[in-house]
Amino acid sequence: MSHDTDHRNVHRLMSRRVWLVMLASLLLALTAGCDILDKVKKASGDDETEEEEEGPTILTGSKKGNYYKAATELNEVLGKKLKLEIETTSGSFENLKQIGQNKADYAIVQLDTLIMFLRIGSPHKGWANNALGVAALSNEYVHILVNKKAKIKKLTDLKNKRIAAGSETSGSFVSAFTVMGYFNDVNLQKYQNTSIETYETSLTRLKKGELDALFITTAPGMPLLKDVEAGASKTIELLDVGANVKLPKGIEYTYSVQKLPKGTYGWQDKDVHVLATPGFLFANAKLSSTKVRKVTKKLYSKAGKLRKKSGLWKLVSKARAKQDMDFGIGFHPGAKAYLNSGK
Repeated sequence: MSHDTDHRNVHRLMSRRVWLVMLASLLLALTAGCDILDKVKKASGDDETEEEEEGPTILTGSKKGNYYKAATELNEVLGKKLKLEIETTSGSFENLKQIGQNKADYAIVQLDTLIMFLRIGSPHKGWANNALGVAALSNEYVHILVNKKAKIKKLTDLKNKRIAAGSETSGSFVSAFTVMGYFNDVNLQKYQNTSIETYETSLTRLKKGELDALFITTAPGMPLLKDVEAGASKTIELLDVGANVKLPKGIEYTYSVQKLPKGTYGWQDKDVHVLATPGFLFANAKLSSTKVRKVTKKLYSKAGKLRKKSGLWKLVSKARAKQDMDFGIGFHPGAKAYLNSGK
């Protein structure tokens, strides 16, 4: 069975064709940005022999992000023989592209980014089909921080506001692009009020009132947001999308609504409901089933231990894996072998 067939049911999400043209233009621009990153990495002189000596690679995000933290925790249970070489990246978009081009062995990627790639067609669809599931790790919460003076009380209020969502190759930008498109009929890439800058810069500007909203898609407890002073609650807050917000047709499985409890961050003074998309560990389709099976076994058998380390492993279970496979997310043969046999 081809990897394209493995992901067959995901294509049921392709219900709004008007977005395909917009998504295509976005991805072409993002691919150009990633190509620059690729050239920088090639300048390091790495070759296949060195990579094999170093061991399998896993693509994460920044060192201050949850993907890097998750990879570090995973290595603690994998042990020396299965240890993965952690590489920092700009996020989900770059991770999926690199694993699709056989430049990495494992990668952590948001589900909404995978869905976007599958919608577009070549070459992005091919890259997505080269990334096969090992496990859903945890929900990535779409934090939408807003300046209180902007009077943003619901998702549709974001239209015509000044927005930032990190770099164009970040998972946060993919989430923002999807939310603004489905809820506000806005192409974020062409939106004049979009700022492309670091989260740190955007957060400072948001508190000053120079921005109205900032999208950051991450598991709860991101260090950057944890470090925001409690007094910031006077000027910023998390947008509560509502417990019963209706998800438009086409993103029902990609996103869910989750509650972010009061006090998750020192400046958060009330419970809020946010959109969330699962973060997945994917393996390169060309990796041997034996190797992936060993990593999968360690991950699932040590899930309880991992959950004691952090909340980055809440979704890891055989039941969740079956749900994802039933939906149509292609899993690696090595992962399937363990999940079906338990050995």
